[in-house]
Amino acid sequence: MKKFLSIFIAFIITFIPFFIPASAGEIADNKQTEYFEDGSYITVEISSVIENEMTNIFARIFEFFRKLIEFFTGNKTVSKTKFASYYDKNGNLLWSVFLEAEFSYNGKTSYCKEARAYYETYDSDWKVSSSDYSADGNTATADFTVQQSKLGVKLKTVNKTLTLTCDKNGNIS
Repeated sequence: MKKFLSIFIAFIITFIPFFIPASAGEIADNKQTEYFEDGSYITVEISSVIENEMTNIFARIFEFFRKLIEFFTGNKTVSKTKFASYYDKNGNLLWSVFLEAEFSYNGKTSYCKEARAYYETYDSDWKVSSSDYSADGNTATADFTVQQSKLGVKLKTVNKTLTLTCDKNGNIS
């Protein structure tokens, strides 16, 4: 048993770098900007967060086993985050809304395994009045309503819908 465990640990240590990307940081897949009449704007991006090479060895080991299971079953997973950030006309970030989803795909079909939505506000005049999310088939969707008010008077309302869709090959749009 000790010999098997030694061989298994040596295998993991040797082959983890081949299965797990060693890059650090956040990779943005694309970025779109929508402008409003008052000069404010929203940027929308899809990104993948990749762990720093040695920050979380347990996450890397878990990822290794996930890749190994994917190899033998033919099913693969991909996770993405789509987020929208709202800026005033001076470029000050006021709020952000997020949709995270994990998809499973195998070259024939795909489906959304899990989704969640959340938000952050950076200016006390802005509040998220409603947020909702759903996963249906190979699509995850989140709807947000964000309102600006001063002294109880509503000044501006921004509705934002974020959607992530996965095709049969794991491409996210």
